[in-house]
Amino acid sequence: MIVTEPTLSAINDLKRIYHVACHFKIPSLVCINKYDINIQNSNKIEEYCMKKDIPIVGKIKYDTEMTKAMVKEKTIIEYSNDKLSDEIRDMWIKISERI
Repeated sequence: MIVTEPTLSAINDLKRIYHVACHFKIPSLVCINKYDINIQNSNKIEEYCMKKDIPIVGKIKYDTEMTKAMVKEKTIIEYSNDKLSDEIRDMWIKISERI
């Protein structure tokens, strides 16, 4: 699982990590964290993943609830039962179906 964000440095990290994973023949999945902070870069990530045939299993929007959960030392699912928690659960289902 490669978790990336829509920043130029994170996109470069995604490419480097994917290259290493390919070298060791490790299948990859991608999650775009905070995808809504830069839609243009998120689109670049999606295009790269499509070109390389890397499944995107989740796109998580920026949400202050995540920070509040971290401050309380809880996972977002423990802290809140909202749309973000549902997105995380859905992503976990997609991941578990592939492993």
